[in-house]
Amino acid sequence: MNSTLPRQLREKAQTELNELPRDSSIVRHKNLCILTGRGRSVFNGYKLSRLMLQKLSRDGVLTGFRKSS
Repeated sequence: MNSTLPRQLREKAQTELNELPRDSSIVRHKNLCILTGRGRSVFNGYKLSRLMLQKLSRDGVLTGFRKSS
């Protein structure tokens, strides 16, 4: 994207970037539940999905949670 560099150098850099595997980028990292692998509604502090957080807190495995009513 740098227009001050020569065109050949920019093209070479672009081809090298295109050869890298897609999942090697840090930006593409996705938060997944460590128990189920679910990718939606994952709580960062626990790395658990909403469903597993509810189940484990209901079973008494996680402390400090109270049922909301």
